Amino acid sequence: MRRLAMVMAALAAGCAPLERPREVVRVDLREPWLDPDAPVLRVGPRVITRGEAYRRVVDRFGGGQLLRGIARDELLHLGAESLGIDVSAEEIRRGAEERFEAWFGEFADAESLSRHLAREGLSREEVRAGFEEEARREILMAKVVAASRVIDAKALEDYYRETYAQTRVHVLHLAFPGGGEDKDALRRRADGVVGRLRGGEAWAAVAREVLEPERGAPAALGGDCGWIGEGADMPGDLKRVLFALGPGETGEPVWEEGFGYHVFSVAEKAPAEPYAECRDKMAAELAGEPPRAAEIQDVLAKLGEKFPVEVVGPPPPGEAPLSPGVPQRPALR
Repeated sequence: MRRLAMVMAALAAGCAPLERPREVVRVDLREPWLDPDAPVLRVGPRVITRGEAYRRVVDRFGGGQLLRGIARDELLHLGAESLGIDVSAEEIRRGAEERFEAWFGEFADAESLSRHLAREGLSREEVRAGFEEEARREILMAKVVAASRVIDAKALEDYYRETYAQTRVHVLHLAFPGGGEDKDALRRRADGVVGRLRGGEAWAAVAREVLEPERGAPAALGGDCGWIGEGADMPGDLKRVLFALGPGETGEPVWEEGFGYHVFSVAEKAPAEPYAECRDKMAAELAGEPPRAAEIQDVLAKLGEKFPVEVVGPPPPGEAPLSPGVPQRPALR
C-alpha cells in the first residue's frame, strides 16, 4: 500500500480520524493564500479552513522536507531540459495505468477496492491522478539517470562477468517456510505443487493459488526470480539442484535447514556467450536498467553543482537544512 500512502499524503492534511466524517469537501488547496478563512472540511463540530489545512500539511510533513522535495523536482526538470529529455503524455498514461493495475491487484475484487476507496474518502480519479504524478517523476528520473550513465569498457566487463560469462537459468521459485507446520506436512504441500507443475499446469496459475491461498491456508513465498548465474551467492545444495535442471523442468523439493522447502522450476537456460557477441546487447541492458539509489543521489549532486540551490531564509526551527544530495548556498539574510 506504499503508493496509496503517497497519494494520501498529497490529499490529506492531518492524521486519519478514528471515525469517518459524515461529509468530505474536496477543494484545490494549491493556493491557500486565496481566501484562507474559507471552510474546506467539517468534522463533527470542527470546521477546518483553507489556511488551517495548508498549515497542517506543512506541520505534518515539515517545511524543510517539502523544500527538499521541491528542490529535487526542480533539479530534475532543469537536468532534463539541458539534456533535451521529456516525458510524453502517453508514457505518463501507460505508467499510471501500470501502477494502478498493480495496486488494484492487492484487492480481492472490484467491490473490495470500492469499499476501501469509500473508507478513505477517495475516488478512482484521485488515485489515478496520484499515480500519474508518480509515473511522470519516476520516468523522468530514469531517463535523466540513463542519459548520465557512463557505459565504458570497465562497466561492460564487470557486467559480462556477472551475466553472460556464466551459464544462466531463468528461475521460477516457490518456497514453503516452516512456520507452524511440521516438516512432513510441508513436504506434502511441496510435493503436491511439484506434481501439478510436472503434470503440465501453468506455473503462474499454481503460484497464484499457493501464494494467495483461500480459507486461511498458509501462504507460500516466491515468484519469478529472473536470470540467475552460476556465480550467484546462494547455498551450494540449492544451486546444484537448480543448475541440474533443464528448460521447462521442475526439481524435487529441496530442504533448507531453519527455513523450509524450496521448489525450483527453470523456464529457460542459456550457456555462456563470447564477450564480442553480446557487447551491444549488454550496453543496451545497462542503459535500460532502473536507476539505483546511489545513481540518483550522484545525478542530483552533479545537477546541484550546475544549478545551485539557494535557500532564501533559514529552515524552520528544529529542522535540518537540505540534505547533502541537494547542494545549496548559504541562506540569504
